[in-house]
Amino acid sequence: MTTKQTLTAGQAAMLEKLRALDFDPDMPIVDRTTPCLPWKGASFSDGYPMGWRNGSTRRMTREIYAMSRCVPTEALDGLIIRHFVCDNPNCHEFTHLAAGTTTDNMADRDNAGHTAIGERHGLAVLTADLVRTIRAMYVPRSRTHSAKAIANTLGFSRSTVRDVLIGRTWSHVDAGAA
Repeated sequence: MTTKQTLTAGQAAMLEKLRALDFDPDMPIVDRTTPCLPWKGASFSDGYPMGWRNGSTRRMTREIYAMSRCVPTEALDGLIIRHFVCDNPNCHEFTHLAAGTTTDNMADRDNAGHTAIGERHGLAVLTADLVRTIRAMYVPRSRTHSAKAIANTLGFSRSTVRDVLIGRTWSHVDAGAA
């Protein structure tokens, strides 16, 4: 599920200023053939390059992105810098970076297959096979094969079984054989 991010008036004005500088954040300078350029200096705990600039510690991918496009870092307020090509936080190759919104970043995450869904989610109590079993067992308006009966039989909450049946959860699992 993707949520649409609305830009504030300030962010929208900033995007217009960047476009006036011949900068289009929707069309990044991207070169997929250039190898990653790993950061040799200090890094934040999440792996992103760290550096000292203008009296404070900063994320250097943001600084490098701004310098490569000849725009002040303040012009990027409200935007995040994404690793558009390599998905490598330690990379600071400017042709791998693109400005965007949180929504853009979430779409990148989803497209790269990094979204924790199904069994990959740390709090998952079901498996894809159990989901198929629940769907196969269910019979509408049946006392013996209702969501409540299935939940009791398999040892899950009724809401867990109901959410599977109505597609609120596990909608990515097909109805293949159990």
